[in-house]
Amino acid sequence: MKETKQLKIDAVVDEQLQTAARHFALSKKAFAEEAILFFSRNNISPKGYSPCREFDQVQLIRKSTDRIIGVLQQQEQESFAGLLAEILRSQIAVQALINLVVDYAVEPPRQDTVAQRVQDYIREHMRQLEANTPLEKRLE
Repeated sequence: MKETKQLKIDAVVDEQLQTAARHFALSKKAFAEEAILFFSRNNISPKGYSPCREFDQVQLIRKSTDRIIGVLQQQEQESFAGLLAEILRSQIAVQALINLVVDYAVEPPRQDTVAQRVQDYIREHMRQLEANTPLEKRLE
């Protein structure tokens, strides 16, 4: 048989214990045991304990974490935007050169014209991309 102990508490505290135990559908004994185990397991002092304060700290940590993640995402987008533009320019240039392969036998006097056509082609397609595609979509 288990050894039991008795604990004397103030009548006001006993009423609070009864109310709390009833709220969680526990006996006063079961509620008191669980409360003691909770503080013991979590290495928390019951003196001055406020679950609201703990909740506020968790909320503060979550908000700070969300803010940090937001800043990192913004920096990531900004740093990759230039790189993405260069990749797009390269892709457009390659496509322009592929389209101009038919003109591979261009005489020297017309080579400047071909180079100008490639540059114009690249500029036009970059303008179209930037005008039609928001930065977020281009980063995907």
